[in-house]
Amino acid sequence: MKTITKNSGTILILVVLTFSLFVSSLTMANPTSKAITYDAQTEQYVMVTAVGKLLSITKWKVEVDFGQELEIGIKNKDLIRDETGAVISFNSPIDAINFLNAQGWKLQSANTSGENFIAIMKREISNT
Repeated sequence: MKTITKNSGTILILVVLTFSLFVSSLTMANPTSKAITYDAQTEQYVMVTAVGKLLSITKWKVEVDFGQELEIGIKNKDLIRDETGAVISFNSPIDAINFLNAQGWKLQSANTSGENFIAIMKREISNT
């Protein structure tokens, strides 16, 4: 009887730890706050990567590389999120580009290959 209780306790701990990791990955903030900037920097660049969502013909998963430090074990940290931390789904890569343009980013270059889309965007930053 003690063996069953010990195994049940271990399983419960594993479930709680797994759930905690899952919740923490969902509540990650937009990575813009961790972007590296330098004193004399006048422009900030990002790489936008869009891939069609699995099992969806009309939605795209869009990730943005702001130059932030990579953190091992945090999945989907680079996805674009709204003010509440919810991941924003886009109808197309151009939908994401238009969204970022509304945030002050300007398209510099874009490339597609199959269902993959990559763009480089920039925006002016102030040094004050």
